[in-house]
Amino acid sequence: MADPPDHRAALHLHRLYSSAMPDCDGIHELRRLGVDIDHMLNVVGPVVRILATFPGDGSFEPDSMGEVAFLVPAMGEDAETHVDLVAWAARDPGTFGTLFGTAGVLGADAIVNPASFRLGPCPIWAMPLRWLQADCGGAVVLDPEIARATFKKAPAGSFLAEDEDLADDLVAYGLVSPERLVVATRKAVAA
Repeated sequence: MADPPDHRAALHLHRLYSSAMPDCDGIHELRRLGVDIDHMLNVVGPVVRILATFPGDGSFEPDSMGEVAFLVPAMGEDAETHVDLVAWAARDPGTFGTLFGTAGVLGADAIVNPASFRLGPCPIWAMPLRWLQADCGGAVVLDPEIARATFKKAPAGSFLAEDEDLADDLVAYGLVSPERLVVATRKAVAA
């Protein structure tokens, strides 16, 4: 019998971290991109660089002939359980995917936690790098079908989409109703 996805993710993450060499260049690159390394380590642990391929279906595969990618664990709604691994291409952070296809949201705990809506709308980012740049606040939709269950558990409050394209996608996927959605670019123009 196969291990449940959370065990597979934790085991694979352990294997990848164990085989990863100390990566000062990766840390410097993330810092250069505006990621608070100390905060990141406290929230998600180390982010490592691997070689991976992205087939274009929302997944990635570790691949010794692939491109340089950053890897981060995707945690469950409890913010403790490893449910999947997320990688994004270093050269194109908008290219990202999951290893097992079991995580719908990176930062799922933010969607279900009422505190995420206390000071304003809960942010939704278009890519994992932006989530890290925002100190892991808010969430990133990885798979809309899987994400639907998490979004249904969201408490009252609004969501803040980082741009109009993402807002359109969130509504089209049926994750957020237009009445609960604020768009960052619209908000900035109105200010």
